[in-house]
Amino acid sequence: MEGTKFRYDDIILRNIMLVINSSPLIHLARLSKARFLRDYAKRVLVPEAVHREVVTTGLIEGYSEASTIEGFEKDGWLAVEPLKPKFKNMARALGDTLGEGEAQAIALASQSMLRLLIDDDHGRRVAGYYNVDTVSTLGILLEFLRADTLTKQEYTANVKHFASQAWIASSVVDEFLRRADELGY
Repeated sequence: MEGTKFRYDDIILRNIMLVINSSPLIHLARLSKARFLRDYAKRVLVPEAVHREVVTTGLIEGYSEASTIEGFEKDGWLAVEPLKPKFKNMARALGDTLGEGEAQAIALASQSMLRLLIDDDHGRRVAGYYNVDTVSTLGILLEFLRADTLTKQEYTANVKHFASQAWIASSVVDEFLRRADELGY
């Protein structure tokens, strides 16, 4: 599976597992789209640093999405997966240029040979170097549209809302809106 690029039909037809980084998990919870992610993936894995950032720190700081995400963990859909020694070393090395969560998420995706949901552009490029297939929050929203989980109106509203909450170039937002139009929605 290493280096394999996923086709859209494979993704929707298989109830897959994913590794997810902090920002997509937080943003999908804020957009109230985490339930769609639950339909999309049978299970989501996070590394310890992502769990600490999103759940532990999020609960301490009073973020409502932290409670939602903790509930996913309690019901077994989201699982914290430890890194094996080889991949801990990989994460440490990646930590020179990436945040701890991104580094561990890439290492975990490589360890488990799963697709990685990550928004950070540099992180996606680094993951590609390690033959880890990635998708962004906007990419997942587009896949929800393709699967008729979202209407075009919902998709457009969510893309615009996400863009207002995240550091994202308007050209990227325009590209994802154009992609939806090209799909005939």
